Amino acid sequence: LKETTFLHSDTKVFNILLVEDDVVNQKVISLMLKEKGHFVDIANNGLEALDYYKKKKYDIILMDIQMPEMDGIQAVKEIKKING
Repeated sequence: LKETTFLHSDTKVFNILLVEDDVVNQKVISLMLKEKGHFVDIANNGLEALDYYKKKKYDIILMDIQMPEMDGIQAVKEIKKING
């Protein structure tokens, strides 16, 4: 069977913010995305995600839900407030 992926070699390169508190998940996911040519920043929790979001435009945000300090749901609510 041929391996199927959701990203193909002709896909646009994206700026991605990965918000994940588990170090192993950070490494695995960011490596997969970088191998496809994407740019990846990693935030360890929702508070860090907000700091990154205020400084840089992202095409995609991959957000964990359960994290310390600020969970993913609250972080998304705060990002929506920023966007008005």
